[in-house]
Amino acid sequence: MKGNCFEVHGRMMLNSETEFEKKLGFTIGPVKLVHGEVTGTGPAVRGFKYGHAWLEDNVMCYDFSNGDFINIPKFQYYSLGNIKNKEGKLFKYTDKEAREKMLETGHFGSWELTCEL
Repeated sequence: MKGNCFEVHGRMMLNSETEFEKKLGFTIGPVKLVHGEVTGTGPAVRGFKYGHAWLEDNVMCYDFSNGDFINIPKFQYYSLGNIKNKEGKLFKYTDKEAREKMLETGHFGSWELTCEL
C-alpha cells in the first residue's frame, strides 16, 4: 500500500499560512499535523491498521492525500478510521514542531508512530 499522506500534509505545514488560506479558507483554531493509526475500510485495506497523516483544527479534519479533499467533523473522521487516542497511536504537531521533526529526520514522517503497516 502506497500513499502520499505524510508528504502532502508535511508540505502544507512547511508553508502553513499560504497553504491553509488557499486550501481551507479558514480554520477553527490552530491547525495541527496529525500522524495516527487508522483501520482501513476500503476493499484493499479493510481491517488493516496502518499509519496515516491528516490535518485538523479544534473541530474539523482535513485530508488532501492521494488527490482527495476530505473536510469533515473530527468526531466523524475519527469514527470512520477507528482512530483511538492511545499512547503510541496518535501524535499531533504544531507547524513549528513539524518543521523541526522534518529537519531533524530529513523526511515527512511518520516520526514516532508504530503500526502494523
